[in-house]
Amino acid sequence: MNITIVWQLVAIASALLGIANLVWMWMAQARQPSEKAIQELQKRCQDLDGEGETLVRRVDRIEADMRHVPTKDDLHDVRNSITAMIGQMRVVETEVAAATRTMRRIEDHMREDKV
Repeated sequence: MNITIVWQLVAIASALLGIANLVWMWMAQARQPSEKAIQELQKRCQDLDGEGETLVRRVDRIEADMRHVPTKDDLHDVRNSITAMIGQMRVVETEVAAATRTMRRIEDHMREDKV
């Protein structure tokens, strides 16, 4: 083997290794997130943290308001009270109707006496 052939093979191998290294580095660079992408992700995380804090405040406010909302038992008691009042009003209605009939009879009787 001639020395020039060896040098040519070494040059070709060196060129191939350089190209392979270039391709390898390019692929490795493409896989790694860029600094800009990292900053964007950090900003999005900060935005989500802010939204999370807002949601926590809203939930706290809702929970505070829910303490004052009547329970199922309270509403049931109100319903029973309304039902009882309706029953009492019906009794009063019948009594008023009877009193009205009596008043009409008295008025009719008084008109008959004047005539």
